[in-house]
Parts: sequence; C-alpha cells; structure tokens
Amino acid sequence: MQWPRFETNENGIISGGIKVDAGIRTLNLTVLAIDKDMNDPVTYRLSSAFEASDPSLPVTEPPFLLDGVTGKLDNLFQPQAGMRGYYTFEITADD
Repeated sequence: MQWPRFETNENGIISGGIKVDAGIRTLNLTVLAIDKDMNDPVTYRLSSAFEASDPSLPVTEPPFLLDGVTGKLDNLFQPQAGMRGYYTFEITADD
C-alpha cells in the first residue's frame, strides 16, 4: 500500500453532507492522510473533475475549494432545497 494513506470508511470512501440552510463555505470537512515518514509534510490536491449525480447540483464552477495544506474542503455554492444527490471527485495526498 502506498503512503500517504487517507483515513476512510471500510469502502475507501470519505463522505460529508451539507444542510439546506447552510451557507457558502460551511461544509467544514477535512480529509486526513497519514504518512509513515513523519519528516515530510502531506499536501492535498484535487485530482479529478467534479461529477454531480443529479442535474440539480451546480457543476459550472468548482463546487468545492480544497486547502492544500490543511485538507479542509469547503462548499462554494449556496445549498438549495431542490438540490438532490451527491458529488464524486478524487483528492490526492502527496508527501
């Protein structure tokens, strides 16, 4: 297995949710990758396009912002009551 490695659920997935009454930048989900070599800092980057499971979700602009140092992921859109579904995308951790 390669390092750094993400802390995930048993299916290798990290998931989060946003309430309808939440504002922009309120997701507050942080990804965490563990590296055996503690001397190298871990950085994060988006490594795929965003895919929406439902047309009610915005995809014309990046829907999320990833902090490459902290791994914090924030939403860049205002959640709406009519939105359904989920996004899929990949984050890579490098050391």
